[in-house]
Amino acid sequence: MLAERPDLVRRFLEVSARGWKAAARERDAVVSIILAGGIRDTDRIHQRKALDALVPLLTREGGRNSHGRMRKATWEKAVDDFNALPTVARKITVDELVRFEFQR
Repeated sequence: MLAERPDLVRRFLEVSARGWKAAARERDAVVSIILAGGIRDTDRIHQRKALDALVPLLTREGGRNSHGRMRKATWEKAVDDFNALPTVARKITVDELVRFEFQR
């Protein structure tokens, strides 16, 4: 898809980023939507804590205006940690997981 329709991928990523930014601003509304979806074995407190833990991960690499951006070194560390797990049957690489050409 990326090679054939880079414009479509870029637009999708832009819309996704807008959605995540809105979710970060309106966390209680997001939790209500999640709970209305009928997910079992969860509650408002758990979902809010999960969202509160996730939001900082979306901007930690470059601050407030770098939503969703992670440096390659961060990905490499995460992949190394994953590959070190005893249950991993096949080691993966960053290049299998991430494309960086859409980061500005």
